[in-house]
Formats: sequence, C-alpha cells, structure tokens
Amino acid sequence: MLFLCRAFGARKTLDLDLSGVTWVSPLGVVAVLASALSARAKNAQVGVELPRERTARTYLHHIGFVAELVRQGFHPDGEPDVDDAYEVETCLPVASLATPDAVEAATRELFHELQRGHVPPGIFEKVMDLAVELTQNAREHGSACYMVVQTHTGRTSRTPGVHVAVADFGPGFATTLRALHGQMSDADAIIKAFEDRVSGTGNPERGFGLGYVRDSVDTHPDGELAILSRTAVVTRRGGKFAMAAINDFRGTVASAYFPYTPPKL
Repeated sequence: MLFLCRAFGARKTLDLDLSGVTWVSPLGVVAVLASALSARAKNAQVGVELPRERTARTYLHHIGFVAELVRQGFHPDGEPDVDDAYEVETCLPVASLATPDAVEAATRELFHELQRGHVPPGIFEKVMDLAVELTQNAREHGSACYMVVQTHTGRTSRTPGVHVAVADFGPGFATTLRALHGQMSDADAIIKAFEDRVSGTGNPERGFGLGYVRDSVDTHPDGELAILSRTAVVTRRGGKFAMAAINDFRGTVASAYFPYTPPKL
C-alpha cells in the first residue's frame, strides 16, 4: 500500500508505481483508480507503471483495471504481454459506478458471480448487502465510485475468502461530518460514522448502514474492515478498531474481507 501514500509534490504530479507489486488486492485496485481520477481533477499529471511480475500484470488486465485506465485517458507504462492461460477466480471486475443504471448492472453481475462461485449463503448475503451500502455511501458523500469484489483461494494472496472494495474520490469522512458534528480528525470521523451511526447528509433516515457494515464484519470469524480516508486508515478486526496515519489519500476506500476456503472451480 506504500505506493498509495505519495502526496502531490510541488510539481503537481502523482506517480503510482506498481512495478514491484506481485499481488494487488481489490482495495489496492480501486484505490489506485480513485487516486488517479482525484489527481486529474486537480490538474495533476498522473503516471501509472504496471507490475513487472507477469501474473500480477495479467490479473490487472483480466479484471479490467488496465482497460479502465485507458478509458479514462491514462496510459500505463510496463510490459504489454500477459498470460492468456491465466484464470481469474470468481469476481466482479472493475465496475465504474457513475450512474444508477451502472450500479444496478454491477449488482446483478455480482449476484450471478457469487452464485457461480458457490459462495456460502451466510457470506453471500453479507457481500451483497455491503456492496450496496458502501456504494450508496460513496455516491452520497463523494462522487462516481469504483467497486471490485474478488474471491481468493489464498494461493498467492494468503487471504482465502471474499474481498469487497469500494472507492470514491470525494472529500472524505471528516470533511463531510464536520459541518454537522464539529471539528474532528480523519480517524475520529471514520470511527464516529461506524460507532455513533451519524450521517453527513442531515437525513435522519441515513447513518445506520455503516453500523450494519461494522456488525456484519464483527459477526464473521476473522472478518476485517478497512477504511482509508485522507490522513488515516482505520481497521476493525475482532470487534476492535485500530488506527494508523498515512499521507494524504485523496478519496475514500472502504474494504471488507470475509475469510473462507473457496471451492476449486
């Protein structure tokens, strides 16, 4: 994740260097896309270098990451060759959710992919609910957003199970909540949103969904939640929050992980 923590320099450039990466999680995929779009919105020059390791590079091609970069006008550097025999496990490829129709289409595709991958019912419902809630939250408070959902056998990732990640390049938790709830740090704002079930929209009917996300992760053995927003990354595991400082990440990423051993397809 270190490549995500490079703040803009005096020359207004952002270099996203993935050359040494051997495995990229869904969190990393959506975070890179959100970073690139956020930087471009601020008129920064953006450079992306693809992994040298062929399997990692092939994975990014197969899930639509490279195609989305090109569609957005970015031209990543790196070897173009990929392994055509490489098989991607059950996943929702990179989904750009800029409209309600795009959200609906991605939700349908995710439903069918989880069915095809024989994801256990208890996890199936949690992943679907979290994908909807995190996407709605990102679109309410941020901007167009990206979602990636991926099962992993753990062969490469060492994290067998389902990973869900949603990213936007909006203002972040603290900026959204300060107007209604007072001054607070980025880490405190993230925790407040999950613990106190507050909303930055002013709508009394909202603010409950993130608490549900927290509870869903807590009730799954070894489930893990991670939120990156501006200068903080907050993780939750075993019913406890942990905080760490990062360089200014221009956007918000929410990621959930539900461990289990997927069947071989």
